[in-house]
Amino acid sequence: MTRRRARLVALGLLTAMVVLIASYLFLVIASPYASKPVPPSCSTSVSHIPATALYDIQGVGSGVLLTQDSTTAVAITANYGQTPFTVDAYVVSKNRR
Repeated sequence: MTRRRARLVALGLLTAMVVLIASYLFLVIASPYASKPVPPSCSTSVSHIPATALYDIQGVGSGVLLTQDSTTAVAITANYGQTPFTVDAYVVSKNRR
């Protein structure tokens, strides 16, 4: 590759990067989507998980069921309203609990 061709390739890549960054910034600044306030009924201290998704994890306590089959369940627990927000996932054997 000649030196001139290498410069043209580098210039093309730089131009493409500048165009991508400029278009991203334009979309962020001129976005047609306005932010919405959080409804007053929402709280950061509790989950809004329906009661049908609650799952008792033996030795841990109440969790949220993500999925299950006849022998295995996958559930999570979370510390709502605390910083840092952590989530623990549990794979539970229904036969052995």
